Amino acid sequence: MIRHNLLVALRNLMKYKLQTVVSILSIAIGILTLAIVHTVLHEFKRPTVINEPYFDRLYEVAIIDKEQSGEKFYRENISFEIMREMKAAGALPSAEKVTFPNGMMTNALPEFYLGDQLIAKQDIALVATDDNYMNIFGIRSALTGKKIKVLKPGEAVIGRRMAKQLFGDINPVGIKIKNDNEKWSKNPVLTICDVFEDVSLIEHLIESSTIYYSAGPLCVSTQYTGMPETEIYYCYRMYVVMHEGRTVEQLKKEIGRLLKPHNYSFEVTRPSFYNDKYERFYFSVISGVYVIGSLILLAAIIGFLRMQMQLLWMRRREISLRIVNGARRSQIFLTLSTEVTIVLLLSMLMSILLGVWLEGFYKSTLLQIIGYNFIETSSIYIFALIIGVILFVISSLIIWLTIRRICKSERGLAASLRRSRTHFMRNAMLTIQLAVSIFFACSTILIYQTTEKEYKRYQIPENDSFYKKCLLCVPFGEYNGIEFKDSLSKLPSIDKLIPMQNNWMYVNELNEREDLKDQELVTRNLHSYVVGDMAFLKFMNIDVKWFPGNADRSRCVLLNESTYRNYKELDIIHNGMLKMQNDYPVAGTFSFLPYDRIGGTAIIIDKESMQYCDYIMVPKKGRYDELNAEANALVNRMYPAVRRSIVHNMRDNMCIEAFLSDCMRSIAMILSIVSLIVCAMGIYSSVALDTRGRRKEMAIRKINGAKTRNIALIFGKTYIIAIALASVINISTPLMIANIVKGTLNKPQASAIISLLLGILIVVAVTFVIVFRHIRSAMKVNPAEEIVKE
Repeated sequence: MIRHNLLVALRNLMKYKLQTVVSILSIAIGILTLAIVHTVLHEFKRPTVINEPYFDRLYEVAIIDKEQSGEKFYRENISFEIMREMKAAGALPSAEKVTFPNGMMTNALPEFYLGDQLIAKQDIALVATDDNYMNIFGIRSALTGKKIKVLKPGEAVIGRRMAKQLFGDINPVGIKIKNDNEKWSKNPVLTICDVFEDVSLIEHLIESSTIYYSAGPLCVSTQYTGMPETEIYYCYRMYVVMHEGRTVEQLKKEIGRLLKPHNYSFEVTRPSFYNDKYERFYFSVISGVYVIGSLILLAAIIGFLRMQMQLLWMRRREISLRIVNGARRSQIFLTLSTEVTIVLLLSMLMSILLGVWLEGFYKSTLLQIIGYNFIETSSIYIFALIIGVILFVISSLIIWLTIRRICKSERGLAASLRRSRTHFMRNAMLTIQLAVSIFFACSTILIYQTTEKEYKRYQIPENDSFYKKCLLCVPFGEYNGIEFKDSLSKLPSIDKLIPMQNNWMYVNELNEREDLKDQELVTRNLHSYVVGDMAFLKFMNIDVKWFPGNADRSRCVLLNESTYRNYKELDIIHNGMLKMQNDYPVAGTFSFLPYDRIGGTAIIIDKESMQYCDYIMVPKKGRYDELNAEANALVNRMYPAVRRSIVHNMRDNMCIEAFLSDCMRSIAMILSIVSLIVCAMGIYSSVALDTRGRRKEMAIRKINGAKTRNIALIFGKTYIIAIALASVINISTPLMIANIVKGTLNKPQASAIISLLLGILIVVAVTFVIVFRHIRSAMKVNPAEEIVKE
């Protein structure tokens, strides 16, 4: 029986090869899209502190300067003295626990030792915290499942994925951390005592990519680190868990008594974990993507089920004969559902293969840019399996209902041998497909409009494709030596090696002059590329307008034209000199710097200032992949402890926004094309079924003088109505998308209307071509042959 069902299913699937391939591919893309979105949504879980029994007694305290008039001015930093007073025994009788959100983040290049062996080194933020900070916020251990304990001085905790990224399968507990940051005069050793579960992506008080450690009690933390108090903690909020039975008014009086000598005001509120604009924005974006993922899967499964339902009605004579010969409904169901099972299994296999490819792209490309694994990619396949099972249940139910309808026809076999004239379900599914296609078509047009404007803002050059084939090596501090540079320059696939340093330069007067304190400036530090010679200028095709005079072009600064005008108006440039960490003569200006998304970038030519360099690597023609592999192999050989790749695609690294825009455009285009193909196949199968069942009618109309366009109009009115309904459904969709991207569209409402009309036009064109060509083909049949048939 099983063998028979398989043979029948394979025969029917091979009979409609194109429809089968499209169904498998579209369902696979739909499953994978929804699984990825669901995986990302899973990372936006509720902050862990919400599950703590004392959460309803947790309050946030913000300190406000009294001197400020009008709008509230929240302190950017709570002084060490105030923190000490708040945590002193008996200072706040109403408080059961007091903690400060985080300490000063130390951007360091820590080394990780297992015994005396250096096992890893990576740039990672180290954050000093209260000893009870992780415990109060309910952060759980990935090893024991319990809350992270109150830390002792020198104890540190690390996130689960970060630990996996750094140490692989090695147990992190007991690993020593040596911090080489110059501010740490005593260079203390931290010890990892636990691994915490990765927190929600909307958790703004704790980050999974950061190492947290206790610097000891506030009164001794400066002695422990050797750093001044102002360099240890950087807190602008504190959190208080009140004793049961105490009131907020009591807490306010106690805090007010402590802050009165400091002339500060304060505000006590409930924690706003879910009210932040940033969080709401991410939820709206992710929810929108979730809807999009659901739509592409809906379009795919509707297309497949419509084809299956049509095939069932075309096989009603077969089903009726099986019933006459004693076949039970369950046997007919098993025979027909085998096709669905095969298609869904192949779709699952295809989604897994596509998922493996995307996972490889994520780990080899995206992770090199963002530096940290924010999602658990292995869960994608679990969700894909669950979605596949749900689709199988839905498909089986629809097939069962269709068979039930055929088998329970009131007129028995005779009715089953004739074609049903009711197509409500089929037309409703067609309308949904058309609506989805219009949605993706107009969304793709809107996204292209947006990204084109964004590209202008990112200053994408005309030879962008050339820079996409170049590499950028960003080595760590002491790894950046003469030996490393020489080794890079000798790689077999390298054509040019251009040293440069990307830096923020402190402009003295912008930060020190009192009359400029209220000026709205793009930045008070100058984003600069420090280079040793003219090679960088030639490589980036920068047209410099050199000032006349004898300025030393081997040591000078070149300013963006708008920055130069601004600095001249503010009287920042004196006698042609700009005072920064070093004084430089302003030797010229330029109007365009590729990938300058800030707009105020400078180029400093000073070979002596290039202590540490990044390296632009231009490969020999057609040898990009070889150079990438050679550079990574060199880094692994010279510095095996480095855990994160320091070799990146140059264009993507210099303009991450453009890279993300490219990804968005590609995804939108793929989903739009898949949606249109699925819709086209659905329309094709519908027209094929209609023309096949009404050939005698078409023959009679043809004999009576009907033209192809007349027949097309008769058959096409169903699709005209469906497109009209689908267009009405989509009226609000482009407006919603335009509102999301209105910051980059000059007239979002007009752009939305144009994109909707273009999307409808594309779908109408596809529908017209399919209907007209199919009916034209059917009209070529000799009408006499059709009329004489039974």
